[in-house]
Amino acid sequence: MKKDSLSTDNQISYLSYSNYYSNPFYLRSLSKLCGIEAAPLESAKILELGCASGGNILPYAMKFPQAQIIGVDFSAVHIRSANDFKEQAGLSNIEFVHGDIVDVDFSFGQFDYIIVHDVYSWVSEITRTKILNICKENLSSNGLVYINYNTLPGWNSLATIREMALYHANNFESTSEKIAQIRLLLDFVKEAVQESNSAYSRLIIETVEMLKGKPDFSIAHDFLESNGQAFYFSRFIQDAGGNGLQYLVDAEVSKMYINNYSKVISDRLGEIDNVVRMEQYLDFIVNRAYRQTILCHDSLPINRNLELNAIVDFYFKMDLVADLDKGISYDNPDEEIKFYINNSREDVISTKNPILKTILETLSEQTQYLSFDDLITRAKEKLVQWDTQEIESQAKISLMDLFLKGKIEIRSDLIVTNSNEIDSPKAWEYAVQQCIYLKQNIVTNIFFETVQLTLFEFYLIRYLDGENTREDILKSMLKHFKNGDLETNYGGKKVTSEEKLLGIISLAYIDAIEKLERQALLV
Repeated sequence: MKKDSLSTDNQISYLSYSNYYSNPFYLRSLSKLCGIEAAPLESAKILELGCASGGNILPYAMKFPQAQIIGVDFSAVHIRSANDFKEQAGLSNIEFVHGDIVDVDFSFGQFDYIIVHDVYSWVSEITRTKILNICKENLSSNGLVYINYNTLPGWNSLATIREMALYHANNFESTSEKIAQIRLLLDFVKEAVQESNSAYSRLIIETVEMLKGKPDFSIAHDFLESNGQAFYFSRFIQDAGGNGLQYLVDAEVSKMYINNYSKVISDRLGEIDNVVRMEQYLDFIVNRAYRQTILCHDSLPINRNLELNAIVDFYFKMDLVADLDKGISYDNPDEEIKFYINNSREDVISTKNPILKTILETLSEQTQYLSFDDLITRAKEKLVQWDTQEIESQAKISLMDLFLKGKIEIRSDLIVTNSNEIDSPKAWEYAVQQCIYLKQNIVTNIFFETVQLTLFEFYLIRYLDGENTREDILKSMLKHFKNGDLETNYGGKKVTSEEKLLGIISLAYIDAIEKLERQALLV
């Protein structure tokens, strides 16, 4: 990835997909809330430093052909992979540069969005200084910078595990063997301290649990890279300030909103009028280990006092399921309804408020982003007796609260996905190419979010070209059952009858199309 990092990149396979918090579709929305009008998505100029194989910027190039995008990476393997995908997809608006970050200069031009993902903590001080210089000199007047980095004091506990893993991995040769041994070590460490109730053992167990689910490429990055620095938030902002940049907002807005913490924390830290000092104290209290920071030029005025009226210009989406035995009684203030977020029984909103119930139910019925006006119109159809102004007023408060708690998706721009087309559906070409060309079942949807496909969906999506009929698609899927790519069992036995298989595939097809639509993979 970077010149002054351990080169594990050539030995393991890196999944190539978009990072949710660093994509301009998201960044532009946050900046608008803070009073900065960043460049339009359709014509944006984007630079990614340490782009790996391009998974973070390739989908953007495909969605917005008028955008101009450059990715820089020191790994020849990654750049070759990115260029192969670019050629396969027929993209002409994106360029991949094999080179060192320190060689980026004025000749590259200026950019509206500069992305530095999983780089800053893993390079030398010289390169970090150059990164901040690029973010100043190559940033357009209203441009935005995304940088993520390991953060103190929380990184200290991760550093302990990292040093242990590095010590153990040095006994083995290949990267794949090192990764396998690190996983075994994590299991051993957890078991070894399981019976202890000390603060240290609890911290170790919690850290190991967090790391265990990471894919191989992430383990290699976090544990085998030669550099691995962490920084106090206030020091990072000081360094950025020395390069003419200022803190705009945390990409994870809910983590900087102090009312999401205890009353003691919100009362005391709320007295601090300097946002950087306030958030640094918060990092000390919650032991934060990782940050995703958005920067802009220090000459730009910022308004972090989010105005309720500003929210009416945005679009909203929320993955919700209502817990209902019967329909909602919209005017009944005594009826409490539960809504589960992202289909999780652990993440629930319970409310008796008629307007909030109606807003949440309306969002649960949609797979696309809804404008504020559309949301109010649909709510009014259900709350016939309510005054429109009262609905709007309470909706603003509820939507802002949901956003600050990290419960709702909010965007300043609308990207439209497909509606109910089940007979000849068309999947987004970028996700199709990820399945066919990259052979990965974790794909990027039209909103630049990552989606994990089932094996059935992995094969299905390649036939959804908008021209194949349902009958064509079912016949194509049948071949995958016949050649052993897929199989299904009934009564403990593998189903081989073509007639039975077609019946099973037909039912699975309907469920899969509905799911792909909800996941914004149909266009």
